Amino acid sequence: MNGWVLFACAAVLLGASILLILDRRSRQFEALRVERMKHSAMYWELLPMIDFAKRHDIDSIRIERDHIAFFSVCPPGKMGEFIPSQMGYAPLSEKKTLALAQLMADEMPLLQSSSRYRFRRYRVMRPNGIWDNAYEYTIRSSFKTALMYERKRVKLW
Repeated sequence: MNGWVLFACAAVLLGASILLILDRRSRQFEALRVERMKHSAMYWELLPMIDFAKRHDIDSIRIERDHIAFFSVCPPGKMGEFIPSQMGYAPLSEKKTLALAQLMADEMPLLQSSSRYRFRRYRVMRPNGIWDNAYEYTIRSSFKTALMYERKRVKLW
């Protein structure tokens, strides 16, 4: 009986250590993909739009396989859209889409604040019936209300 308990404990420890090693390698590959995306030509063409978005209040940013769209708080609506196919690039793969979403958060630290923005993954069905993952940063209602209140206060003075 005692031998089985030791064997079970050893198996659990071995399994946990393998999972930790695999998780660490996965994170290293993600960091490498983000770094590669940061040095890509497509990212350098997208950078002026990101810099423009940094200077304005962002309502949401959608990162999909075939386009990246920026929406503003005030005036509400689309402030810009980057379509890779129009710039001569192939649509993003699923891993590159995630890397670009992570890179957006690195470039705009405000997006990393969970009290101000929400990060979510959603699914998009393409015309050929294939589902793609897409990512979105959306402003939280409380932060949006505070921004709008601050804008009104500034306009009154």
